[in-house]
Amino acid sequence: MIFNRVRSTQGFSLIEVLVSLTIVVVGGLIMIKMQSYYEREGETAAKGLIATQIAENQLELIKPLAYSAIALNDISGTISRAGTTFDWRQVVRSKTLATAGDVKQVEITVTWEDRWQQAQSVSLATIRTQY
Repeated sequence: MIFNRVRSTQGFSLIEVLVSLTIVVVGGLIMIKMQSYYEREGETAAKGLIATQIAENQLELIKPLAYSAIALNDISGTISRAGTTFDWRQVVRSKTLATAGDVKQVEITVTWEDRWQQAQSVSLATIRTQY
């Protein structure tokens, strides 16, 4: 009598399990790395938004001033928001433009350090004419 041996194909081999486990582990490590990257970029964006608001507020203080009342000087200050200290600096320069004549350029720069002690900054500038 001849017996036909039918090989059972149920289950997974050890190699298949190891390959799939390696793929899952590598995918998990990539997800963890992406999470820390997105957290860092999100924090930088949030602090950048606060810095932009500070710069806009400083520019709004100059808006109602007459041209002659805008002094050609540098002033600076510090503001604390959201657990971070933001340093701002306002620089006013006199320029002459071919189309507008004498103008004053007002530039506000806001700087801060992120949690990794890397300097970040945002700058806004505007030009005021005599007219």
